[in-house]
Amino acid sequence: MELTERYMISGPVMACRLRGAEAVRNCRRLIGPTMPIEAPPGTIRGDFGHVSEEASMTAGVAVMNLVHASGSPNEARYELSLWFPTHIDRSPRD
Repeated sequence: MELTERYMISGPVMACRLRGAEAVRNCRRLIGPTMPIEAPPGTIRGDFGHVSEEASMTAGVAVMNLVHASGSPNEARYELSLWFPTHIDRSPRD
């Protein structure tokens, strides 16, 4: 099992779907870049991220982000199909 998979099953997860104009882009703007060290203050990862990529690789664990967001509408479609397999409309609006 890879590092990310191990991390994702290590505790409770809450999945949700956000919809609206530019939903993926707006969500990513609120969350910040994937690597907490690159996330500016005022973003969720910038304010609350505490593990760098270097530290996670040294420890042999995934970068433990508080939140995940799809990086593109296509990625969102794929991830929605994993989390909500019986949901009919899986196409983000942006």
